[in-house]
Amino acid sequence: MKDRLDKLLSERGLCNRSEVDKLIRLGEVSSIHGVKLLAKQKVEAEDILFRGEPLDPEKLYVLMYKPQGFVCSHDDKGQLIYELLPERFNRRRPQVASVGRLDKDTTGALLFTDDGDLNHRLISPKHHADKVYEVWLEKPIADLALPFFDKLGKARPERSYLIKVVEVMAERANLLTDYVTEAPYFYEDPESYEEATVKKRWKAASHDLLAGWAPILRELPEFTSEALEASLREFAQSKGVGAGQLIHPVRLALSGVGNGPSLFHMMEVLGKEICLRRLEKALAILPNG
Repeated sequence: MKDRLDKLLSERGLCNRSEVDKLIRLGEVSSIHGVKLLAKQKVEAEDILFRGEPLDPEKLYVLMYKPQGFVCSHDDKGQLIYELLPERFNRRRPQVASVGRLDKDTTGALLFTDDGDLNHRLISPKHHADKVYEVWLEKPIADLALPFFDKLGKARPERSYLIKVVEVMAERANLLTDYVTEAPYFYEDPESYEEATVKKRWKAASHDLLAGWAPILRELPEFTSEALEASLREFAQSKGVGAGQLIHPVRLALSGVGNGPSLFHMMEVLGKEICLRRLEKALAILPNG
């Protein structure tokens, strides 16, 4: 797409419009075809050289590793992150902006662009663009979560056990209190079973399927998530049913609810004795047939 040369160079941050004629005379702006140029002439961007180099692309995308001590602002006090960009990038129009911000003392990858539509799609909550942050904590999460058991009037689990719970709950917990309140089944047997989940997940065959798998579970030599999953799927296949017909009622029996972290990782953390005890309890309470 053709555009006026002076407008093109100004928007790319290379000079002011009024400077273009002078730069042409000095040979700093030229055509790859060797033709004479005029400031008001309409040209293709890929045909133009600025000081012997092709022009920057129409849309700019820059990935930078932000160092500590810089502020993500155009006009704040102190060291500004934009000072690390080439000067011409900061003169571009539309203005180059960071996609989101990192705090002054935070380091990490930071994307800069003058593509306003992309910037909006990446930072607007309604577009649900996932972001990954790597954080170093002063203490392990388990140590930070333990005091909340006291504050919420719950018995403290062993630290080594809580570390395992934290690993399993990592993608589901947003607050330190979540390790206490959002997964009570890690610390005590369920007192009841979620009514809506019983109606939805506890089928006519659920009782017999769990009763049939429990003895196999008892004899399982390795109580790991991998071994548990393999055992359940093998048993389900032998009964001619899908794995989900076991997974959902087993989760209900062990936790009392219908959702949570990976069932097999949860079972590994709980251990064989607790899992078998809860299965037996559920089989005694939930409908048979």
